[in-house]
Amino acid sequence: MEPSRPPTEAEMHKALWLTQKIVALQRGNMRRVWLTNWREWRLIYETKSVSQCRGDCANCPVYGLLSNGVSGDTPPVIMTDLHRWVAQKDKALYGPVPYLACKSIKGLADGYVACMLRDPEYQNVDMLVHELELARDTRVIWTAMSEDKVAVQLRLQQAVVAGALAGSVGDQHRRIQEALRRTHWTGRIFATQGKAGR
Repeated sequence: MEPSRPPTEAEMHKALWLTQKIVALQRGNMRRVWLTNWREWRLIYETKSVSQCRGDCANCPVYGLLSNGVSGDTPPVIMTDLHRWVAQKDKALYGPVPYLACKSIKGLADGYVACMLRDPEYQNVDMLVHELELARDTRVIWTAMSEDKVAVQLRLQQAVVAGALAGSVGDQHRRIQEALRRTHWTGRIFATQGKAGR
């Protein structure tokens, strides 16, 4: 597995261009749009209603716009579709909503934590490092609020680390602590924050 990395300037530019197209059609409903390298570079949508989602996709304006994705298939490729879960494991780990790209900041953090704590493939230090790096390299592309994007990214990272530490015990807790050491977690930030997208 390749190590995670921050998005390049070209990836950030492409993601912002796609986000601006999407937000222009959904401005009243969007709160934030994130960029993450989870199963390829993709956009994650935080809407005003996502925390109350009951899976009624047919009546969701974001689903209506993005069920087939917004064209973004020229390099660098940024996935814009809502990414329907197909594996039962995905539903168990990432929540009951039908699509995995609809997440509040809490839902996004909970997804990283669930993977680290409950996915059998992530019970070694190297895989935990990879997941922590994914959280570290996730970027806020757009926000409707007057807020510092880097501060919001830091809130996500802190929620992931706090959740992983609080939810683990024994050997698992020790593995997570070792993964945090390897990713240069200082107790507040990753000391090796990537520069792209800041």
